[in-house]
Amino acid sequence: MSIRPREGSAVVNDVQTNEPMLGRNMWAVIIGITNYKHGSNSPALGATADADAFHECLERRFGVPSDHIVKLLDDHATRKNIIDSLYDHLKVNERIRPGDAIIVFFAGHGSRYKSPWHSDEFIEAIMPVDRGQSETPNGEQVQDISDRELNLFFAELRDVKGGNIIIILDCCHSGGGTRGIRSNGEMAVRFMGPMDDDCLPMLRAAESNTRKRWPKGAAMAESWTPDMTSHVLLAACKDDEEAYRSHVGGKFTRALLRQLWSRSLASATYVALLKWLDFLADIQQPVADGEHKDSLIFRIGQKSKLSVRGKFCTSVH
Repeated sequence: MSIRPREGSAVVNDVQTNEPMLGRNMWAVIIGITNYKHGSNSPALGATADADAFHECLERRFGVPSDHIVKLLDDHATRKNIIDSLYDHLKVNERIRPGDAIIVFFAGHGSRYKSPWHSDEFIEAIMPVDRGQSETPNGEQVQDISDRELNLFFAELRDVKGGNIIIILDCCHSGGGTRGIRSNGEMAVRFMGPMDDDCLPMLRAAESNTRKRWPKGAAMAESWTPDMTSHVLLAACKDDEEAYRSHVGGKFTRALLRQLWSRSLASATYVALLKWLDFLADIQQPVADGEHKDSLIFRIGQKSKLSVRGKFCTSVH
């Protein structure tokens, strides 16, 4: 099922609205995982369809060149490939100029680990397709990718490419992030628990990355605060909620894409975008987070005139 409006329909486009031609200055890593390798991991139904639909929107709605996009689906979305793509396609890509829009989209399972230091806190993670496999050189299991590892990377990316970075997560608890499956009539949630009760192997995996530039031990710090100045996060739901999907894909991704296809983004902010998705509130509450969430969509640092006047300054949690 396509989210793209039918041919001949009144689709808002850059020519009609005098919007900047954003596509040539946009770069993306798109990840969609439906089928996981480990037998105990249930499929995240519709996740690859979500990734394909988002890819189509970037290319056809915004004119993003195909070589500006790396897409990892199912077997290609290993932990190594995800990390390598973030570095190779984004951080060390000399074609990306400071201030270009950088987008990371993830649809698939997530996980949620209890903090070993604070009983009331959690460490969220996204799940690569090979999580739980013994495919590392030393025979250890492939670990999830923690929110700490991602946050530290995005701070590094900001320092070399500027802060116009947008992270989109369509998964349960994606204000932190988890995807598995539980039946609920026509809708279901994607939910998968942690590999075990100990998150330290996952954090050690982050620290073992030879390409990282963050201070040694930062991912394993007992006292840790995410740097939300480096990016804007769009998440399917709050960190204590579940993201729903239907047979055609994630409810959040489908709703988000309908807005991106049909709305003018000339003066739209991330906060305004979340208000357009208010109709999802009965089943899940999408989240916009980050110091620059009142910036124009795909143009972090540029503020809407409406936002300055206060029309779109509603708090989004």
